[in-house]
Amino acid sequence: MGSGLSRPFGAMTVGITKFNDQKVRRTRQIVTRSALEMCVVQLALAGQAQGDFGGIDADIGLGDILIHDLTQVMSGQITAGSRLCIVVPRADLQRLVLRNNLHGIVLRAKNPRTRLLSEYLIGLDKVLADLPQDAIPAAQEALLILLASAINGRDGNSAEDTPPQPADETTRYRLH
Repeated sequence: MGSGLSRPFGAMTVGITKFNDQKVRRTRQIVTRSALEMCVVQLALAGQAQGDFGGIDADIGLGDILIHDLTQVMSGQITAGSRLCIVVPRADLQRLVLRNNLHGIVLRAKNPRTRLLSEYLIGLDKVLADLPQDAIPAAQEALLILLASAINGRDGNSAEDTPPQPADETTRYRLH
């Protein structure tokens, strides 16, 4: 059982979810039926979660950020809590990161880049209703750059990490 409130943010969606303890599953059939080329970026505001993201074990706690690629399967268990979620077009994020697989990435709360991203997400949620339409593209780009920086700068010793791909000059400029 849970509840949620979401708002449009250009081609993205921002929302807060609250839920009880539960088991979650996204099967191959659900993935195929939904055909969503999106990633859900979840900031843990309360509660914990453990899951299998297509063979990648992930666990998140308070302040961690999880990336769930909706084109892939997952199963897990979550404790009562809440998340600040942003649904991002997969292609928009993929163009800025140095890895192919984003599914199950956990950005740890202790990392300064994650903390910066978390503060941005919380601030965005607070001002979104008042944000003028002409400011949305810049706010989206800022989100994507902070998210890509956190992904690209995370500890690279996880089994799910793939070798970095060379970035083009535009990407390098945007991330530095």
